Amino acid sequence: MNSAIKKLALCTACSLIALSAFTACSCSNGEVDNIKTASAGYQKSASTELYKYDIFSDHIAVTAYTGEQETAVIPEMIEDKPVTHITENTFYNISEKVKSIQIPKTVTVIDQHSFTGNKLESIVLDADNTSFEIENGALMDKGKTRLLAFPENSDIEEFTIPDTVTSVPSGVFSGCTRLKKINIPSSVKSIDTFAFMGCGITQAELPEGVERLGMGAFWNCKSLETLILPKSLKTIDNPETTCQSCSSLKTVKGYDSTAAKEIVKCEGLSAEYESIGE
Repeated sequence: MNSAIKKLALCTACSLIALSAFTACSCSNGEVDNIKTASAGYQKSASTELYKYDIFSDHIAVTAYTGEQETAVIPEMIEDKPVTHITENTFYNISEKVKSIQIPKTVTVIDQHSFTGNKLESIVLDADNTSFEIENGALMDKGKTRLLAFPENSDIEEFTIPDTVTSVPSGVFSGCTRLKKINIPSSVKSIDTFAFMGCGITQAELPEGVERLGMGAFWNCKSLETLILPKSLKTIDNPETTCQSCSSLKTVKGYDSTAAKEIVKCEGLSAEYESIGE
């Protein structure tokens, strides 16, 4: 890996850890305030001893949890307005004392990186919530088209992604060291940046149908021994970062018509490339 790519990859990985990654806003506080002010119905930002939140004319958007309760209960109402939105980074870097989050029936919007970097054991959803659902520990939209979060400290060891999902979002399984196996359906077309970073999986087999593998998708998966890639794979973003720091990786299997062989060129990697075919 050349130094420029390595530096870029390292910076991006650090962004995931420190700033909840990829979509974290780099605006100044003043710019953020201006954006909020321009949002329809925005009134002001406020806080309690447990939450920071934005007040709109007809709803509340929770922006951060600052408490240390073992179970963080998101209230249905704050200041006589329904809590309908959990924003990006709300539960990033929360206290390790927090083991579970309870989401009320009023929540209808959850941003993609609301739970990135969590240390949760479980996410609990009100039975009357009609916008989301929990499947085998994972928080998803009601149609099971979007994976929103997976608790990093869940004791679940195997997870099957529903065949209604077409993309594995950036960082959604990052840090899930107890997760040993993830079954990926052929409906998935894209695996985004750092999707499985630091995960506990021992083997990853991407099915035919996957067309794109984002940068650092398996970065720091220290238990990963085998990676099997499909012929349908058209794009591997910075392949030298795909398995960066995967110290147990022995074999990368792929097709010569793809960039699979480039993965084993990662600095410090001792894995071998095994051709499946042209």
